[in-house]
Amino acid sequence: MGDALVFLVDDDEAVRDAVTTALRAAGFGVAPFGSARQFLEAYRAGQRGCLIVDVDLPGVESDLLRMLASAELALPVIVTSRRLRRWQLAPALHGRQVALLEKPFGIDELLPLIDAALAPRTGGSRAPSTT
Repeated sequence: MGDALVFLVDDDEAVRDAVTTALRAAGFGVAPFGSARQFLEAYRAGQRGCLIVDVDLPGVESDLLRMLASAELALPVIVTSRRLRRWQLAPALHGRQVALLEKPFGIDELLPLIDAALAPRTGGSRAPSTT
């Protein structure tokens, strides 16, 4: 896995904490954020990993998706939403490695998407499970 991180952006603290805990238990490094603004202030160009973002958050469509469209963030993206609006995401994410996941979702649905997102950039994913 190397230095790749899973950047998690969700304003629901309970969801953020549960997903962070589950991903860390699965062997991933996780950087959780409560808003798109917090993520954008912390992210540094060239950081490796993938982005999981709830597109229902305030500021996501206006700031984060605009940055994704302009290629300022070269991360694969896993989009979560209670109301997936593929037609609204298409222009911002055209040509990017993207997965869509409707809320609520289980960790068993999320892990394969993260593995796929990280594999091309890291040459692998998380360590094999010992269970």
